[in-house]
Amino acid sequence: MPLPGGASDKAGNRYENLWTVKCMLRVIKGEVESIHLEPAGDEGEGIEFAIRNSLGKEYHQVKRQLTGRGGWSLASLDSQGVLSHFYQKLQDPNSSCTFASTHAAHPLDELETRAKASISWEHFEKNFISSDDWSNHFKMLHDRWKAPSREETYSRLKRVNITTMGEDELRESTEFGIEALIAGNPSNILS
Repeated sequence: MPLPGGASDKAGNRYENLWTVKCMLRVIKGEVESIHLEPAGDEGEGIEFAIRNSLGKEYHQVKRQLTGRGGWSLASLDSQGVLSHFYQKLQDPNSSCTFASTHAAHPLDELETRAKASISWEHFEKNFISSDDWSNHFKMLHDRWKAPSREETYSRLKRVNITTMGEDELRESTEFGIEALIAGNPSNILS
């Protein structure tokens, strides 16, 4: 396990900082009302920041990668506390949760895509998780969340957003956003 403050920690912080600046640009553009970095108390548990938009709050969790693994399984997201924190934040029906990483969070990413493509719980169950594999993935999420019903798991899943973006792509995207809004050298401003 890497020691805190080592190269892995610095790379993770760099990625988190890039994602934070990218989201701060949304405030400058007027897309969202505000961003609250590392909120104190229960609200800040398990997240980097909260964004207030016209509908409610977006909670963001950023993890560059899971050391020694190629992606984020449901089990690894659960062991890192991401799933339990998201479940708590999603109690408010006007909230959403975003997980950003350089590595894919499969099958959660596919489950959220399928949930958002459905028009109802029944439609989702019949058309998107009817195969054994997807039914099992959904059951694993439901069991980890300990939701009172499968419909409740589905309802919260529709408000999860998974973003997989490499660090170079995130840097370029953020610099492009800076260039459009702020005079000066985007790389210097980002630094």
